[in-house]
Amino acid sequence: MKLSRDRYFVGALALSVLAAVLVLGPSIHNGFAWDDRWLIVENPNIQQPGRLGLALRSAFWDIPSRPVTASAWIYYRPFITLVYAGLWRVFGPQAWGYHALNLLAHLGCVVLAGRWLRDRFTPRDDLGWWAAFGAAVMLFAVHGSRVETVVWVAGCTDIWMALWLLLACALWTRGHAILAAIPAVLAALSKEVAFALPVLLALDLALGVSPPEVDTRPTPSRWRGVATIAGALFVALVVRLVLVPPSAFAAGSAMEGGIVRRVLSTLGGYLSRAVWPWPDAVVFRPDRYLGGAWWILGLLGLLGLGALAWRSRRSPTARGTLADVAWFALPLVPVLNVMAISGYSLLGQRFLYLPLLGLCALALRLASLGPRSARVVAAVLSLLVVAHGASVRGMVSTWRNDEALWRRAHQLDRDDLFVCKQLVVAETEARPAVAEALAAGCSRDASRKGSHQEALLLGLRALGVRLRKVPEGDRESLVAFRETYLSIEAGRVAQAEVGGLRLTLRPGERGGRPWREDPGLLEGPLALVTFRLGLDEEAEGRFRRVLASHPNDISTLMNLAVLLGRRARWDEALALVGRVRSLGPNAPGRSRLERILRSGVSLPTELDPDRRALGLATVMLELGAPGRAFEVLQRFGDAAPPPVVLLRARGLVAQGRVGEAVALVEAAKARDPEHRRQWEGVLGQLRALPARRGAPGDSR
Repeated sequence: MKLSRDRYFVGALALSVLAAVLVLGPSIHNGFAWDDRWLIVENPNIQQPGRLGLALRSAFWDIPSRPVTASAWIYYRPFITLVYAGLWRVFGPQAWGYHALNLLAHLGCVVLAGRWLRDRFTPRDDLGWWAAFGAAVMLFAVHGSRVETVVWVAGCTDIWMALWLLLACALWTRGHAILAAIPAVLAALSKEVAFALPVLLALDLALGVSPPEVDTRPTPSRWRGVATIAGALFVALVVRLVLVPPSAFAAGSAMEGGIVRRVLSTLGGYLSRAVWPWPDAVVFRPDRYLGGAWWILGLLGLLGLGALAWRSRRSPTARGTLADVAWFALPLVPVLNVMAISGYSLLGQRFLYLPLLGLCALALRLASLGPRSARVVAAVLSLLVVAHGASVRGMVSTWRNDEALWRRAHQLDRDDLFVCKQLVVAETEARPAVAEALAAGCSRDASRKGSHQEALLLGLRALGVRLRKVPEGDRESLVAFRETYLSIEAGRVAQAEVGGLRLTLRPGERGGRPWREDPGLLEGPLALVTFRLGLDEEAEGRFRRVLASHPNDISTLMNLAVLLGRRARWDEALALVGRVRSLGPNAPGRSRLERILRSGVSLPTELDPDRRALGLATVMLELGAPGRAFEVLQRFGDAAPPPVVLLRARGLVAQGRVGEAVALVEAAKARDPEHRRQWEGVLGQLRALPARRGAPGDSR
């Protein structure tokens, strides 16, 4: 009899693992997306062994490229930091390794979830009950919430927390409370929800969840086991609060709606997404759910919980059901938006990873009522497995990279300004014209809706994209950009032509600076355009003011290094590049800029003045300063050798004066026919030059 039960159990787990691999396996081919860039790709804390110790003593999001003071999400998750650091040592920036480990950890959770469910109920010989059991485990394996946890690398916090928590439950159930305390602490160091484990175990004991095959009766020894785990977690909490003290916690951003309606709407949202995966969504807009009927669903759920608690006073069956519901509801309490956890989303589907255990347990509780109930539950769960599996399979490719993610999110909801901003950022490098038009269009739409601050920020983003396309020699456009930025900085309304639209940018209340959190919106571009206009002293002051409030802003560090390099302040420039190397070793253009500056350092040691002048002119051209290069090359006069002519031609091209460059070389060829072949070579090189080549630090 026990043998057949074991066969059913192993078969259910095997099918669930296979389903998870088939549905989620293609995610291994995905790249990084969204927060992966901050936490992994641009995070020197996990890339440089010397910084790892500090990272393990700091808040999870306290990373150089995104300081914790600029974020409302202050977490302490050192185990996840260690996971990222280990993966970086093995795979570097190759995303497939991170996705593979996510999938393997999820498969471990599937197996442990099956064990947890079996420990919770009396196994039966009824095939219908085992069908319901298998469907419940399979639903846990392929549920729609798994997209944000398994497919998204940064969502792995829920997987690791659940893995360690389920292992702690398995050890505690078998009487190994001291051993169970170890994975319990690791779970809490993966995600904060794990601190609820002692409460959940205590509720199971108090409500009598004790199947005959596993003795979980509320004996003194079992209560001591709960106390042991609670004590270990209390120590972990104290350590956490010492390393990340309460005073460091930033206040959550404001969110629309009264607290009661907001909480009920959030609860209703979780109830809805727990059962049905559609409609697809990447982020959830607060106004949609606060203004909809989700709060009614949340109210019904809350009333049902109250009725169940009342009935559990006299009904053993209701007490077991209440314990199952607690496993669903209690882990969701921290994310019910009692205090806003973000400004753009009421709920995250990844938060359902652990609570889904409670839903699966509740389904099996119903299946245990009798053979007919078991068959009905098995059929309903099978339908949900198919629905969620299809949804997940379709969403896997959505998360393959930032462009695909935000393009899909924008298709699903074109009115979401947060999504628009993310898509603009993702498209800026690959398709700047698309990014500019998109940002301008969203800015106009926000302005029409009266959201002037959002319109301003999106308009500034559109201006930043357009600024990148302005040639160095187009002083008229650069001056116009500077005037626009100065008007906004001074609190005046500004007009701008971007993305084929004429925008009216309203800074709002004088003194308000909504762009301050992101130096790439106004302060950095204003410093950059000032620099490109040749106002070096003012530009240096502006760059340094940006660094005073954002000391780790890589773009500003790079641009200031270029400015100092143009002024031959090589050591200061190299010091700034050294900071960039420590903050973001893979920062675009960092290696090239460092090489250019180091070649400038060696120039004073060159004894031949002509060679020294050629070297300095070359460096200045590489730093995007053709005017300074022309000054240096004046010593050669008109009858210059081919290398000098080539440098002058490159400088003219950098300024957009291609015709003058061609005329210069043609004149040199006519003046020196004996070296016709050399001049033809110079012309060939000139034709191969790009129309514009920006300075290595010009990353805005």
